[in-house]
Amino acid sequence: MFLVKLINPQINNPLKTMPRKISTAVIQEQAFVSLLTAALEVYNKETFGLLVGSVKEGRYKSQIIIKNALTYQNATRKEKEVSIWPSRDARIRYVINYLSGCKIIGEFHSHTYGVDHLTKHDIKDMIEDGERFSLLISIEPAEFAEKWFYDKKNKSLHGTVNDDYFITIKVYAREYDKKVVRKLKLECPYIEKLNKEYEKSL
Repeated sequence: MFLVKLINPQINNPLKTMPRKISTAVIQEQAFVSLLTAALEVYNKETFGLLVGSVKEGRYKSQIIIKNALTYQNATRKEKEVSIWPSRDARIRYVINYLSGCKIIGEFHSHTYGVDHLTKHDIKDMIEDGERFSLLISIEPAEFAEKWFYDKKNKSLHGTVNDDYFITIKVYAREYDKKVVRKLKLECPYIEKLNKEYEKSL
């Protein structure tokens, strides 16, 4: 499964003002809900959109704060790919940067049927298009209900939705001016609220 982005790299914002080293991605509630809604709405097809947020710089580590996720409504979706035309990509990026106090910090897309990593094609697109960050949502049928949890070893977030779908979320970063892509640590305070609601329902 792969992402086809028909995008001119010159209209992407490589965010050169960002710190060279980002260690963690923090997913806020609104972004988390938007991401899952976007991915599940078109399942069994893939979704694609932009991550909106900011950067929190620290003395020893810096974070990206993912505040929202905006889906491309007119993307061409298939089971194993999703594409967007350059003119539409440029238009939505302009509107977001003009109307919002936040920045476009990257893109997101989904994989279905349990492919929980970026493909070689995804990584190639990320490097060639100049994106610094890519969030991947992997969806597969759930065998049983499960609370949301962090997998520190694999730097991933997992959980089920409506006892029907098992979700895996990972965030990848491209090293500044390099062709190296790595996973970031994840934080999502909202899952504590979800898990409390899950426990109440038992």
